[in-house]
Amino acid sequence: MSAVSASRAFVVQSHSPERNIELGIWAEEVTNLLTDYMGKPIPLSRGQPTHLQLREDPKKEPAVISRQQIKNRYLTQKLQITNIDQVDQEDMLEGLCQLLLSRYAMVAQPPSIRSKRPAQVPAWFAVGVAQNLYPILRERNNRLCVRWQEENRLHGIPRIMEHRYLPRGRLRVKVMCGMFMDWLHEESRAGLIAQMMLVWASGETVDASWLIKHQLEEPHADEKTLAKQWRLWITRARQAHATFGGGIYDAVDQLKERLNLQPKTYGIPYPVDGPDTISFRTLPDHYEEIWFSPLVSKVAMRIALSGLGQPPAFQEIIKKYQAYLQTLQTLPAYPAKGRLSRVQRAIHKADAQLNEANLALAKYEEQVTKWRAYVDLAAGAVTPTARTRTAFQLFVDQAEAQRKP
Repeated sequence: MSAVSASRAFVVQSHSPERNIELGIWAEEVTNLLTDYMGKPIPLSRGQPTHLQLREDPKKEPAVISRQQIKNRYLTQKLQITNIDQVDQEDMLEGLCQLLLSRYAMVAQPPSIRSKRPAQVPAWFAVGVAQNLYPILRERNNRLCVRWQEENRLHGIPRIMEHRYLPRGRLRVKVMCGMFMDWLHEESRAGLIAQMMLVWASGETVDASWLIKHQLEEPHADEKTLAKQWRLWITRARQAHATFGGGIYDAVDQLKERLNLQPKTYGIPYPVDGPDTISFRTLPDHYEEIWFSPLVSKVAMRIALSGLGQPPAFQEIIKKYQAYLQTLQTLPAYPAKGRLSRVQRAIHKADAQLNEANLALAKYEEQVTKWRAYVDLAAGAVTPTARTRTAFQLFVDQAEAQRKP
Protein backbone atom coordinates (compact mmCIF):
# COMPACT_ATOMS: atom_id res chain seq x y z
CA MET A 1 0.00 0.00 0.00
CA SER A 2 1.52 3.32 -1.04
CA ALA A 3 0.70 7.02 -1.07
CA VAL A 4 2.20 10.04 -2.84
CA SER A 5 2.95 13.19 -0.84
CA ALA A 6 1.36 16.55 -1.63
CA SER A 7 4.29 17.81 -3.73
CA ARG A 8 4.72 14.39 -5.35
CA ALA A 9 8.32 14.39 -4.12
CA PHE A 10 7.81 11.30 -1.93
CA VAL A 11 6.20 7.90 -2.25
CA VAL A 12 5.49 6.23 1.10
CA GLN A 13 4.93 2.47 1.26
CA SER A 14 3.61 0.69 4.36
CA HIS A 15 0.67 -1.41 5.56
CA SER A 16 -1.15 1.59 7.02
CA PRO A 17 -2.78 4.43 5.05
CA GLU A 18 -2.58 6.62 8.17
CA ARG A 19 1.14 5.97 8.52
CA ASN A 20 1.64 6.77 4.83
CA ILE A 21 0.00 10.16 5.28
CA GLU A 22 1.93 10.86 8.49
CA LEU A 23 5.31 10.04 6.92
CA GLY A 24 4.50 11.98 3.76
CA ILE A 25 3.72 15.11 5.77
CA TRP A 26 6.90 14.65 7.81
CA ALA A 27 9.05 14.28 4.68
CA GLU A 28 7.53 17.43 3.18
CA GLU A 29 8.31 19.32 6.39
CA VAL A 30 11.93 18.16 6.34
CA THR A 31 12.17 19.21 2.68
CA ASN A 32 10.94 22.71 3.49
CA LEU A 33 13.38 23.06 6.39
CA LEU A 34 16.23 21.76 4.26
CA THR A 35 15.38 24.13 1.42
CA ASP A 36 15.46 27.08 3.81
CA TYR A 37 18.76 25.90 5.27
CA MET A 38 20.46 25.44 1.90
CA GLY A 39 18.91 28.56 0.38
CA LYS A 40 17.72 26.80 -2.79
CA PRO A 41 15.19 24.09 -3.74
CA ILE A 42 16.07 20.39 -3.73
CA PRO A 43 17.31 19.62 -7.29
CA LEU A 44 16.41 16.68 -9.52
CA SER A 45 13.01 16.37 -7.88
CA ARG A 46 10.73 16.51 -10.91
CA GLY A 47 9.45 13.02 -11.67
CA GLN A 48 12.09 11.39 -9.46
CA PRO A 49 10.51 10.97 -6.02
CA THR A 50 12.22 9.61 -2.94
CA HIS A 51 10.69 6.35 -1.68
CA LEU A 52 10.07 5.80 2.02
CA GLN A 53 9.62 2.07 2.55
CA LEU A 54 8.39 0.81 5.94
CA ARG A 55 8.31 -2.76 7.12
CA GLU A 56 7.67 -4.49 10.42
CA ASP A 57 9.69 -7.55 11.33
CA PRO A 58 9.96 -8.58 15.01
CA LYS A 59 12.98 -10.75 14.12
CA LYS A 60 14.91 -7.74 12.81
CA GLU A 61 16.67 -4.96 14.68
CA PRO A 62 15.23 -1.45 14.20
CA ALA A 63 17.14 0.08 11.29
CA VAL A 64 17.22 2.97 8.82
CA ILE A 65 19.04 2.39 5.52
CA SER A 66 19.53 4.93 2.71
CA ARG A 67 20.04 3.65 -0.85
CA GLN A 68 20.36 5.37 -4.21
CA GLN A 69 21.12 4.42 -7.80
CA ILE A 70 20.71 5.67 -11.36
CA LYS A 71 18.94 3.32 -13.76
CA ASN A 72 18.08 4.32 -17.31
CA ARG A 73 18.95 7.92 -16.38
CA TYR A 74 16.34 7.78 -13.65
CA LEU A 75 17.32 8.50 -10.06
CA THR A 76 15.96 6.08 -7.47
CA GLN A 77 16.39 6.88 -3.79
CA LYS A 78 15.01 4.75 -0.99
CA LEU A 79 14.82 5.29 2.74
CA GLN A 80 14.13 1.82 4.16
CA ILE A 81 12.85 1.83 7.73
CA THR A 82 12.48 -1.40 9.69
CA ASN A 83 10.29 -1.36 12.83
CA ILE A 84 9.62 2.36 12.74
CA ASP A 85 8.18 2.53 16.25
CA GLN A 86 11.54 1.43 17.66
CA VAL A 87 13.98 3.29 15.42
CA ASP A 88 15.81 6.42 16.52
CA GLN A 89 13.92 9.43 15.16
CA GLU A 90 17.19 11.20 14.44
CA ASP A 91 18.35 8.26 12.29
CA MET A 92 15.28 8.75 10.11
CA LEU A 93 15.88 12.49 9.83
CA GLU A 94 19.56 12.04 8.99
CA GLY A 95 18.89 9.28 6.47
CA LEU A 96 16.40 11.40 4.58
CA CYS A 97 18.68 14.42 4.69
CA GLN A 98 21.59 12.44 3.24
CA LEU A 99 19.47 11.40 0.25
CA LEU A 100 18.12 14.90 -0.39
CA LEU A 101 21.46 16.67 0.18
CA SER A 102 23.18 14.27 -2.21
CA ARG A 103 20.99 15.64 -4.99
CA TYR A 104 22.78 19.00 -4.68
CA ALA A 105 26.03 17.21 -5.52
CA MET A 106 24.47 15.04 -8.25
CA VAL A 107 23.19 18.03 -10.17
CA ALA A 108 26.83 19.13 -10.62
CA GLN A 109 27.75 15.81 -12.26
CA PRO A 110 27.67 15.21 -16.00
CA PRO A 111 24.89 12.69 -16.78
CA SER A 112 27.44 10.11 -17.95
CA ILE A 113 29.26 10.23 -14.59
CA ARG A 114 26.08 10.44 -12.55
CA SER A 115 24.67 7.28 -14.14
CA LYS A 116 27.75 5.30 -13.08
CA ARG A 117 28.47 6.87 -9.70
CA PRO A 118 25.76 9.15 -8.27
CA ALA A 119 27.35 11.55 -5.80
CA GLN A 120 26.75 11.17 -2.11
CA VAL A 121 27.53 13.66 0.63
CA PRO A 122 29.46 12.26 3.63
CA ALA A 123 27.76 11.39 6.90
CA TRP A 124 29.37 14.23 8.86
CA PHE A 125 27.78 16.75 6.50
CA ALA A 126 24.34 15.12 6.24
CA VAL A 127 24.13 14.42 9.96
CA GLY A 128 25.40 17.90 10.79
CA VAL A 129 22.79 19.59 8.60
CA ALA A 130 20.00 17.37 9.95
CA GLN A 131 20.98 18.26 13.51
CA ASN A 132 20.55 21.95 12.69
CA LEU A 133 17.06 21.82 11.18
CA TYR A 134 15.27 21.80 14.53
CA PRO A 135 16.07 24.33 17.29
CA ILE A 136 15.50 21.75 20.01
CA LEU A 137 18.33 19.58 18.62
CA ARG A 138 20.66 22.57 18.21
CA GLU A 139 20.03 23.54 21.80
CA ARG A 140 20.84 20.05 23.07
CA ASN A 141 23.99 19.88 20.96
CA ASN A 142 25.08 23.27 22.21
CA ARG A 143 24.64 22.20 25.83
CA LEU A 144 26.49 18.91 25.42
CA CYS A 145 29.42 20.30 23.41
CA VAL A 146 29.98 23.06 25.93
CA ARG A 147 30.12 20.42 28.65
CA TRP A 148 32.45 18.18 26.66
CA GLN A 149 34.87 21.02 25.99
CA GLU A 150 35.05 21.69 29.72
CA GLU A 151 35.74 17.97 30.27
CA ASN A 152 38.31 17.89 27.43
CA ARG A 153 36.22 15.27 25.59
CA LEU A 154 35.32 17.33 22.52
CA HIS A 155 36.64 15.99 19.20
CA GLY A 156 38.63 18.25 16.90
CA ILE A 157 37.38 19.18 13.42
CA PRO A 158 39.79 16.81 11.55
CA ARG A 159 38.41 13.85 13.48
CA ILE A 160 34.79 14.93 12.93
CA MET A 161 35.38 15.20 9.18
CA GLU A 162 36.71 11.63 9.03
CA HIS A 163 33.18 10.27 9.38
CA ARG A 164 32.16 9.61 5.79
CA TYR A 165 29.91 6.85 7.15
CA LEU A 166 28.38 6.72 10.59
CA PRO A 167 27.28 3.42 12.14
CA ARG A 168 24.22 3.21 14.34
CA GLY A 169 24.77 4.16 17.96
CA ARG A 170 27.16 7.10 17.52
CA LEU A 171 25.01 9.77 19.12
CA ARG A 172 28.00 11.54 20.62
CA VAL A 173 29.55 11.95 17.18
CA LYS A 174 26.24 13.13 15.75
CA VAL A 175 26.05 15.88 18.35
CA MET A 176 29.53 17.08 17.41
CA CYS A 177 28.70 16.94 13.68
CA GLY A 178 25.72 19.15 14.42
CA MET A 179 27.82 21.67 16.32
CA PHE A 180 30.47 21.66 13.60
CA MET A 181 27.90 22.33 10.87
CA ASP A 182 26.41 25.10 13.01
CA TRP A 183 29.85 26.74 12.98
CA LEU A 184 30.43 26.05 9.28
CA HIS A 185 27.01 27.40 8.26
CA GLU A 186 27.49 30.61 10.24
CA GLU A 187 31.19 31.27 9.61
CA SER A 188 31.88 29.87 6.13
CA ARG A 189 32.79 32.13 3.25
CA ALA A 190 30.21 32.73 0.53
CA GLY A 191 29.98 29.79 -1.84
CA LEU A 192 31.93 27.36 0.37
CA ILE A 193 29.09 24.81 0.56
CA ALA A 194 28.66 24.98 -3.22
CA GLN A 195 32.40 24.29 -3.60
CA MET A 196 32.03 21.25 -1.36
CA MET A 197 29.25 19.94 -3.57
CA LEU A 198 31.54 20.21 -6.61
CA VAL A 199 34.23 18.24 -4.80
CA TRP A 200 31.79 15.49 -3.85
CA ALA A 201 30.40 15.50 -7.40
CA SER A 202 33.91 14.70 -8.65
CA GLY A 203 34.23 11.83 -6.18
CA GLU A 204 36.89 13.55 -4.08
CA THR A 205 36.94 14.11 -0.31
CA VAL A 206 36.46 17.28 1.71
CA ASP A 207 38.69 16.98 4.76
CA ALA A 208 40.32 19.32 7.28
CA SER A 209 43.18 20.17 4.89
CA TRP A 210 40.70 21.21 2.21
CA LEU A 211 38.75 23.26 4.74
CA ILE A 212 41.87 25.08 5.94
CA LYS A 213 42.77 25.97 2.36
CA HIS A 214 39.31 27.17 1.30
CA GLN A 215 37.86 28.57 4.53
CA LEU A 216 40.65 30.13 6.57
CA GLU A 217 41.98 33.36 5.11
CA GLU A 218 45.17 33.51 7.17
CA PRO A 219 48.29 32.95 4.99
CA HIS A 220 49.92 30.40 7.30
CA ALA A 221 46.78 28.73 8.62
CA ASP A 222 47.07 25.14 9.77
CA GLU A 223 45.23 22.66 11.99
CA LYS A 224 46.17 24.69 15.07
CA THR A 225 44.46 27.73 13.53
CA LEU A 226 41.40 25.61 12.80
CA ALA A 227 41.38 24.24 16.36
CA LYS A 228 41.56 27.78 17.74
CA GLN A 229 38.52 28.89 15.74
CA TRP A 230 36.66 25.74 16.85
CA ARG A 231 37.37 26.50 20.52
CA LEU A 232 36.29 30.11 20.08
CA TRP A 233 33.01 28.96 18.55
CA ILE A 234 32.30 26.65 21.50
CA THR A 235 33.12 29.51 23.87
CA ARG A 236 30.61 31.71 22.08
CA ALA A 237 28.08 28.90 22.38
CA ARG A 238 28.70 28.72 26.13
CA GLN A 239 28.13 32.47 26.45
CA ALA A 240 24.94 32.30 24.38
CA HIS A 241 23.64 29.44 26.50
CA ALA A 242 24.36 31.38 29.69
CA THR A 243 22.63 34.48 28.29
CA PHE A 244 19.51 32.96 26.75
CA GLY A 245 18.99 29.96 29.01
CA GLY A 246 16.50 27.32 28.03
CA GLY A 247 15.47 28.80 24.68
CA ILE A 248 12.68 26.75 23.12
CA TYR A 249 11.82 25.12 26.46
CA ASP A 250 11.25 28.47 28.14
CA ALA A 251 9.39 30.10 25.24
CA VAL A 252 6.12 28.27 25.92
CA ASP A 253 6.21 29.10 29.63
CA GLN A 254 7.01 32.75 28.93
CA LEU A 255 4.16 33.03 26.45
CA LYS A 256 1.70 31.44 28.89
CA GLU A 257 2.77 33.93 31.54
CA ARG A 258 2.15 36.81 29.14
CA LEU A 259 -1.39 35.56 28.50
CA ASN A 260 -2.18 36.56 32.09
CA LEU A 261 -1.79 40.32 31.93
CA GLN A 262 -0.68 42.59 34.73
CA PRO A 263 -1.88 45.97 33.41
CA LYS A 264 0.00 48.00 36.03
CA THR A 265 3.32 46.85 34.54
CA TYR A 266 2.59 48.22 31.04
CA GLY A 267 3.14 51.92 31.78
CA ILE A 268 -0.38 53.07 30.83
CA PRO A 269 -2.85 55.26 32.72
CA TYR A 270 -4.54 52.64 34.89
CA PRO A 271 -6.84 53.04 37.92
CA VAL A 272 -5.38 52.15 41.29
CA ASP A 273 -8.38 49.99 42.11
CA GLY A 274 -8.31 48.19 38.74
CA PRO A 275 -7.76 44.39 38.69
CA ASP A 276 -4.13 43.37 39.16
CA THR A 277 -4.44 40.53 36.65
CA ILE A 278 -6.54 40.15 33.50
CA SER A 279 -6.55 37.00 31.40
CA PHE A 280 -6.73 37.04 27.60
CA ARG A 281 -10.15 35.42 27.89
CA THR A 282 -11.63 38.22 30.02
CA LEU A 283 -9.82 41.08 28.27
CA PRO A 284 -12.82 41.95 26.01
CA ASP A 285 -14.95 42.57 29.13
CA HIS A 286 -13.05 45.83 29.61
CA TYR A 287 -13.37 47.25 26.09
CA GLU A 288 -15.21 50.34 27.32
CA GLU A 289 -12.40 51.37 29.67
CA ILE A 290 -10.21 54.28 28.61
CA TRP A 291 -7.09 52.21 29.19
CA PHE A 292 -8.28 49.27 27.07
CA SER A 293 -6.90 50.34 23.68
CA PRO A 294 -3.43 51.41 24.96
CA LEU A 295 -3.14 48.16 26.90
CA VAL A 296 -4.05 45.98 23.90
CA SER A 297 -1.50 47.84 21.74
CA LYS A 298 1.32 47.29 24.24
CA VAL A 299 0.34 43.66 24.82
CA ALA A 300 0.48 43.06 21.05
CA MET A 301 4.06 44.41 20.95
CA ARG A 302 5.14 42.24 23.87
CA ILE A 303 3.52 39.13 22.40
CA ALA A 304 5.31 39.75 19.09
CA LEU A 305 8.66 39.77 20.90
CA SER A 306 7.92 36.28 22.25
CA GLY A 307 8.44 34.83 18.78
CA LEU A 308 11.91 36.24 18.14
CA GLY A 309 14.43 33.48 17.43
CA GLN A 310 11.82 30.75 17.80
CA PRO A 311 10.87 28.03 15.27
CA PRO A 312 8.36 28.85 12.52
CA ALA A 313 5.69 26.70 14.22
CA PHE A 314 5.91 28.81 17.37
CA GLN A 315 5.85 32.02 15.35
CA GLU A 316 2.61 30.86 13.72
CA ILE A 317 1.09 30.57 17.20
CA ILE A 318 2.23 34.12 17.95
CA LYS A 319 0.46 35.29 14.79
CA LYS A 320 -2.77 33.69 15.99
CA TYR A 321 -2.64 35.62 19.26
CA GLN A 322 -1.81 38.78 17.35
CA ALA A 323 -4.89 38.27 15.17
CA TYR A 324 -6.97 38.02 18.35
CA LEU A 325 -5.54 41.30 19.66
CA GLN A 326 -6.07 43.02 16.32
CA THR A 327 -9.75 42.08 16.45
CA LEU A 328 -10.01 43.53 19.96
CA GLN A 329 -8.59 46.79 18.69
CA THR A 330 -11.59 47.09 16.34
CA LEU A 331 -14.09 47.11 19.21
CA PRO A 332 -16.01 50.45 19.14
CA ALA A 333 -15.39 52.33 22.37
CA TYR A 334 -18.04 55.04 21.92
CA PRO A 335 -21.84 55.00 21.32
CA ALA A 336 -22.78 54.69 17.69
CA LYS A 337 -25.58 53.33 15.56
CA GLY A 338 -25.51 49.55 15.53
CA ARG A 339 -22.75 49.57 18.12
CA LEU A 340 -24.04 46.61 20.14
CA SER A 341 -24.26 44.27 17.17
CA ARG A 342 -20.76 45.33 16.02
CA VAL A 343 -19.38 44.61 19.48
CA GLN A 344 -21.05 41.22 19.61
CA ARG A 345 -19.73 40.24 16.19
CA ALA A 346 -16.19 41.37 17.04
CA ILE A 347 -16.19 39.59 20.40
CA HIS A 348 -17.55 36.41 18.81
CA LYS A 349 -14.77 36.55 16.19
CA ALA A 350 -12.12 37.26 18.84
CA ASP A 351 -13.36 34.38 20.98
CA ALA A 352 -13.00 31.96 18.07
CA GLN A 353 -9.50 33.30 17.32
CA LEU A 354 -8.43 32.87 20.93
CA ASN A 355 -9.72 29.29 20.99
CA GLU A 356 -7.73 28.53 17.86
CA ALA A 357 -4.57 30.09 19.30
CA ASN A 358 -4.92 28.27 22.63
CA LEU A 359 -5.43 24.95 20.87
CA ALA A 360 -2.35 25.50 18.70
CA LEU A 361 -0.28 26.38 21.77
CA ALA A 362 -1.48 23.27 23.64
CA LYS A 363 -0.50 21.02 20.70
CA TYR A 364 2.87 22.72 20.39
CA GLU A 365 3.52 22.38 24.11
CA GLU A 366 2.70 18.66 23.92
CA GLN A 367 5.13 18.24 21.02
CA VAL A 368 7.89 20.15 22.82
CA THR A 369 7.36 18.05 25.94
CA LYS A 370 7.77 14.86 23.93
CA TRP A 371 10.85 16.19 22.18
CA ARG A 372 12.35 17.33 25.47
CA ALA A 373 11.88 13.88 26.97
CA TYR A 374 13.46 12.37 23.86
CA VAL A 375 16.52 14.65 23.70
CA ASP A 376 17.07 14.41 27.47
CA LEU A 377 16.99 10.62 27.19
CA ALA A 378 19.39 10.77 24.25
CA ALA A 379 21.65 13.20 26.09
CA GLY A 380 21.71 10.88 29.09
CA ALA A 381 22.94 8.07 26.85
CA VAL A 382 26.15 9.98 26.08
CA THR A 383 26.99 11.23 29.58
CA PRO A 384 29.16 9.43 32.13
CA THR A 385 26.23 9.31 34.56
CA ALA A 386 24.05 7.13 32.34
CA ARG A 387 23.10 4.05 34.39
CA THR A 388 21.93 1.60 31.75
CA ARG A 389 23.63 0.92 28.42
CA THR A 390 22.72 -1.63 25.79
CA ALA A 391 25.30 -4.15 24.64
CA PHE A 392 25.66 -2.27 21.38
CA GLN A 393 26.14 1.06 23.17
CA LEU A 394 28.80 -0.51 25.41
CA PHE A 395 30.60 -1.77 22.31
CA VAL A 396 30.60 1.73 20.82
CA ASP A 397 31.76 3.19 24.15
CA GLN A 398 34.69 0.79 24.22
CA ALA A 399 35.65 1.60 20.63
CA GLU A 400 35.45 5.35 21.30
CA ALA A 401 37.57 5.02 24.45
CA GLN A 402 40.40 3.48 22.44
CA ARG A 403 40.79 6.69 20.47
CA LYS A 404 42.27 9.90 21.80
CA PRO A 405 39.94 12.94 22.15
